[in-house]
Amino acid sequence: MPVYVASNFTLIELAFHGVLYAILFYMAAFVARRNFILRRKSDEERQAEAEVAKTWTSSISAFFSDFVEFTKDPIPFVLETAAANSDTVEYRAGLEARLYLHVLWSLMKLFTLLAIVALAIVLPINFLTSRATWAAKDSFSRTTANGFADPSAQLIVHTIISVCCTVFILYIVWNVRAYVAKHARNFMDSPELVIPPAQAFTVEIQGLRVSPPVTEQQLRSAVLDRFQAQHSDAQVLGVSLPLDVTDVVDVVERQEELKAQLARYKQQAANDGVRPLVIQGWLSWAWIGERVDAIEHLEREIATVGAELTRLQDPEVERQRAGSGTAFVTFTRADATATFLEEYRGYKHAATKGRFGDDVESVVRNENYWVVGMAHKPEDIIWRNLRYNRSQIVFMVVAVCLVLFIVFTTICTPIFFFQLVVFLGDATIEGTPDAVSDAGAMSRYESYIRSAGGPGAVAGAEDHNYWAHRLLRTVARLSTPLFLLLVNFFLMPYLVHFAVRACGFREISSRNRAAFCIICAFMLFNVLVIPALSLSGMDEFFQLTRAMSFDQVLAIMLLFGSSSSFFIDYIMQMALLGSAFYFIFHTTTPLIVHWASDGKEEELVWELDFAYFFSSAIAAAGIGLFFILVLPLSTPFVAGLFAMRYYTDKWQLLTAHSNEHANPSPESTVSAAMVLLLIVTAFAQASFAAWLNMQAADALALFPWISAGIIMIIVCVPQLNRQIASISARWENEDEEVKATSTVAAPQAYATAYVNPYMHTSAGYTALE
Repeated sequence: MPVYVASNFTLIELAFHGVLYAILFYMAAFVARRNFILRRKSDEERQAEAEVAKTWTSSISAFFSDFVEFTKDPIPFVLETAAANSDTVEYRAGLEARLYLHVLWSLMKLFTLLAIVALAIVLPINFLTSRATWAAKDSFSRTTANGFADPSAQLIVHTIISVCCTVFILYIVWNVRAYVAKHARNFMDSPELVIPPAQAFTVEIQGLRVSPPVTEQQLRSAVLDRFQAQHSDAQVLGVSLPLDVTDVVDVVERQEELKAQLARYKQQAANDGVRPLVIQGWLSWAWIGERVDAIEHLEREIATVGAELTRLQDPEVERQRAGSGTAFVTFTRADATATFLEEYRGYKHAATKGRFGDDVESVVRNENYWVVGMAHKPEDIIWRNLRYNRSQIVFMVVAVCLVLFIVFTTICTPIFFFQLVVFLGDATIEGTPDAVSDAGAMSRYESYIRSAGGPGAVAGAEDHNYWAHRLLRTVARLSTPLFLLLVNFFLMPYLVHFAVRACGFREISSRNRAAFCIICAFMLFNVLVIPALSLSGMDEFFQLTRAMSFDQVLAIMLLFGSSSSFFIDYIMQMALLGSAFYFIFHTTTPLIVHWASDGKEEELVWELDFAYFFSSAIAAAGIGLFFILVLPLSTPFVAGLFAMRYYTDKWQLLTAHSNEHANPSPESTVSAAMVLLLIVTAFAQASFAAWLNMQAADALALFPWISAGIIMIIVCVPQLNRQIASISARWENEDEEVKATSTVAAPQAYATAYVNPYMHTSAGYTALE
């Protein structure tokens, strides 16, 4: 029996997988509901129920009673938070949670509309349109847009919908950008009435001399005095010259870690009534050494660390420190910062115009390191990393990305090896160029279809091996998305967050933004590109790009991606199994904490990883945008995913999320997510255009090519990008909202806004009265 007829069972397999995932989801919801109700009962009620449940009959009766209640109200814990408004979310979980849920809500509405279009328009057209004689006629293939007899005439509606998707995405991105500007910048209705934050009045100067560090008087003489002389209204409110405090930060972090350990040991002693012991010695990791009282040991350690911190923060010691090469200059008016940036952004230009003092060369370390820009928020600065300049950060980021690329390629290659099982007996993608060259009178599209295992392909296994082959494909189709989900869910975010901490980012928001971009880039490759091309790893992807043109690669992404149910499977697993995991995790773990602490603690300290959750949302949106026309069955599942994610994540944020390490500038990550959404949309349009070109529908392909080009122009042109998609974490003077606040005077309190919290005040900071 030819292997291609196995796709007759694809819809049956898909339905079976959906039922399986739904059963697992409802089982998790049932357990979570029982745990949720149990948490609300007192210890006496729990003990009474435990006594009653000791017999089999009472346990079975209680189970059926709980099951009946479950059918009436399956997820009460989620419904409790479903109606919470955005202000409540921001109050409980922070601004980033509010912005994240708004993005999910916007995508949910968009894909709900697209799902209606896909089911009401695209799917009937695909199913009823006549096919070429060589096209597959099985039930699953009939739902796709592959193999139309007359593509130029039969894909007009698809092209119109494709262009409409571009318009919808642009509106969503613009709407999210306006929402971020309103809440992250506190621009509600009248920006001119808002007092800007300290960063609006502060510029950051990099590239100053490090050893000996530049003093405030030297900076004034070399730069600021000449600027104030030329601009009488540009008065300096405060100058901060932070020193290199790497060792101080290490000691402070060590002190905080010891204090946290001490608090846990004291809690343990209070619960158990016995003072805990720890093992000391150079072999303590092997449980070999002297046992000492843990509380007394930590108190001595904290005292020692405190003494070391006092020594390091002594003014005399600080005066011997090297500088960070950075200065923060706060002006009395915001428009003064715009003038300073315009005149001093380029070192050579400013020197040619005579805007520096005579001693500027003794102040500037190297003119190539000279960088002037708007400052980030004071709470956003990573003070220990101010010693790194831009070139050093770029080098470390590139090195980290290369290492992560090797690691993720090594991890994902065995997972994508399952693709060889899925397409066992079919021609693989490496045969595509040969199929094209030997096609003869066949069209390019027909040759691709044949190389993918369609009619005319080489027959597969014998009849007696067919069901064994069918079983292998079923197992592979179940396990490949699941294993990929586990890598994207657990391993990849942890490795990326660990790696970006070594990149020397100067701001927390920049580090979080980089983590999101790296996670999202790898996730898009793992989830969208590699499976759509039916490859076994990234090495084959690079081989493919050398053997084929870029538009051919984009076209076969849609062709191969729509020839199986992989993406629908992946979306269902993300929605149902992902929610099931969090149901169990957030309702069971607090009970374990309560039991382990003997009733002293109830809550679990947990933080939602916004970098991962934004990345998974963009990846899911990418699947929906790529395959809405060629695989319309996927779109309702994407809409359902966003609906489930919105309410589940709102529940997590309101009940379990800890806002202790909040992102000071969440608009940076949200802006990066919107830019990546635009890029994904552009590639989706380009893929659809290349797919049309492959079918000789060149006139129709022109429209999605234009759509892709418009989106990339918006992404690449900075002014359009700032107006439509992104908001900088810095107070950029080019933003329309910022211009209305340029003449507002800075409060006097801003003079000390950029004091280094790890330094003694007199060592590197001077507030000018």
